[in-house]
Amino acid sequence: MPWLPWQRLKHFFSFHPPPERPFTLDPTEVTDDGLQQAPGTWQPFYLANSKSPSPDREKKTGQVPEPSTSRSAPKQRPAPKQRSTQEQPSPQEPPLPLTLDAVEAWIKEELWTHIDGDLIVRPFTLTLPQPVEVLLIYYQSLADSYNLSEMLIKPLLHASHRTQHVHDSPSLVHWIAAQISLSPSEHELIHSKPAAIQALSGGKLLLFINGEPHALSLAIVADNGRPVGKPITENVARGPHEAFVEGLDKNVGLLRARLRSSRLITETGQIGRLSHTRYTITYIAGLTNPQLVIELRRRLNSIDIDAIHDTGLLQQYLEDHPNSLIPQFLLTERPDRVVAGLTDGTVAILLDRSPYALVAPTTIWTLIQSPEDMYLRWPYSTFARFIRLAAIAFCMLLPAFDIAITTYHPEMLPADLMLATAAARERVPFPLLLEVIFLEFALELVRESGLRVPNQIGPTIGIVGAIIIGQAAVEAGLVSPVLVVIMALAALANYSLPTYELVITIRLFRLIFIGAGAVLGMYGIAITITLVALHLCQLTSLGVPLLAPLTPYRSLRDDLLWRGDIAQQRFRPDEFRPLDSIRQAGLLRHWRPASRRAWHRRGGPSS
Repeated sequence: MPWLPWQRLKHFFSFHPPPERPFTLDPTEVTDDGLQQAPGTWQPFYLANSKSPSPDREKKTGQVPEPSTSRSAPKQRPAPKQRSTQEQPSPQEPPLPLTLDAVEAWIKEELWTHIDGDLIVRPFTLTLPQPVEVLLIYYQSLADSYNLSEMLIKPLLHASHRTQHVHDSPSLVHWIAAQISLSPSEHELIHSKPAAIQALSGGKLLLFINGEPHALSLAIVADNGRPVGKPITENVARGPHEAFVEGLDKNVGLLRARLRSSRLITETGQIGRLSHTRYTITYIAGLTNPQLVIELRRRLNSIDIDAIHDTGLLQQYLEDHPNSLIPQFLLTERPDRVVAGLTDGTVAILLDRSPYALVAPTTIWTLIQSPEDMYLRWPYSTFARFIRLAAIAFCMLLPAFDIAITTYHPEMLPADLMLATAAARERVPFPLLLEVIFLEFALELVRESGLRVPNQIGPTIGIVGAIIIGQAAVEAGLVSPVLVVIMALAALANYSLPTYELVITIRLFRLIFIGAGAVLGMYGIAITITLVALHLCQLTSLGVPLLAPLTPYRSLRDDLLWRGDIAQQRFRPDEFRPLDSIRQAGLLRHWRPASRRAWHRRGGPSS
């Protein structure tokens, strides 16, 4: 039975020391892919009895735990083997036709070649010792004509004059595969009709030979994607300026360029009955908790839909609480942010034709943090995080406080400020709530129009909107100057947050607080704050509480809001239950006597 909100609050205000037994895997329960079998019922692993070493244990005992042996890849946890989707056909899968006439009839019936002008069916003859009829089938829009000519047609024409080794090959298909100018990973044998349709829909070329029971699939897909560019929604002043693109292989390459380890695992799959969109589940073997990967696999396999176009759509199917306004997955376009999450023990999902990655589990603190926090010195990073936390409060509560105090509690203001506010609203004929609604509507119009118009006239829309909302509306007596200043501060505070989905969430919460302040004043705002806090306490991300590690309390690490010295952040986030909790060595600055003395006081070894 899930915890009720007040039970979570009770757990929040009580300290529960973590168990002392470290998390271990039974080698007899480890499967071929290095993960434990899924239990009969899914239980959030943060409620399990196992626990990896935490910073709090070091503070209590005064001793530093030895680094876990799982820092190196365990032998009983090998990387999963690549499983080809084009294997020998099962008894249920129909085999390919033997004759080219039967192949053409089947393709015409299956792919509507008499209507679809994009599908090319091209027969030709190879002049071997005996003429051999060959059939090429591919989609013109997906295939690269240059690669088709240089890597297939020309090698086959030249190979027609060198036929002395034809009889040495197991079959004619194997001999043709050895002649073409493609790597072994770019061609494979097809044995069944479903596999042929899947390869053809993925942009590959199919080569059929008369009388052969299998076909040859060739990867000559045209690269129509854009090159790696700069981030659009997550700009930073310091740090890498690379962003994901719409190509899955390029995105995986961006991750592998930053994590050059054999423990980086990318499990591939397909989703969508019609789209057959490729996706990858990326994690670090021996570090990421296996229960996270198992649960994510289970949720992905349960999705049955025609097409998934973007990770934003996939996120709505995978979230623990899809009806909540608060995002429970981190949606990012920055490879360095994904790599930072992977090294903390999270799991990433990449989707083909989508420039964004999903990182789960996540916490509310991760959504507040900026990617450049780790690239700057810790005093400024800490200051920036508290500024963002204040910006969230300003954005949500400032207009609501103005309505509540002006309408219900004017005695809370100093006399001079109250008289100045009343004098500013003397010419305004509308109630304060209507003024706020008008300004909110105008700000949303400016924001939406700035997103939709071309880039060349986008700044013009902002200038026109500012003039209309600011100067013209005040001079016309539609709004008061004080309210314009308050709404401008709330808008600026909203756009100071680093996560786009959190920006939208805070904007919607602001409307809720405005309604509560207009109906019940300060009491309505207090009740709404309590309800939002209770709602946050019951939200989870892949089984991990969104407010972790505060509720349920586990440990206060150095990288929550206060970002301490990076050399002292020895442990990984405890809420994700990583198999290896040690992030870095305890003594990094050997050359500094003060660091050595502090290390010895904490019980560290002398060597």
